[in-house]
Amino acid sequence: MSSKPEGAVIGGKPVTPEFLDVLRRQESGMPPAGAAGSRDIPAVNLDDVLPFLQVARAAVGSHVNDLRLSLAHVERELEVSSPLSASGQPNAYLADRYNGLRETADRIRAEIESIGSWSDHQVRLWAHEHGYR
Repeated sequence: MSSKPEGAVIGGKPVTPEFLDVLRRQESGMPPAGAAGSRDIPAVNLDDVLPFLQVARAAVGSHVNDLRLSLAHVERELEVSSPLSASGQPNAYLADRYNGLRETADRIRAEIESIGSWSDHQVRLWAHEHGYR
């Protein structure tokens, strides 16, 4: 603020350096100097805020549904697959593919089971890590 002439009055109060400081603090939205309980509050980093539990549960539920669909697809593949060739002889490629499908199905089942035992905090952390806010 610009300095006022000697003896100037604003709002019925004489213009002093302390009065000008009060005006500057008011203009910037700061509490008065020495105000009881006044403190600087840091801005909240929204990247550190966990989503609401309902949002997180919905996100995890959607993920579990996707896992179940993937598991159903892998299980259908297992039903029609065989480690044997058309002639009934073992085939290394088909055996590797079949074993890979079984491992994938086991991994998906384990992940679904693991998610079922998560605490509310773990659900919120997972949702936060996957971009839900």
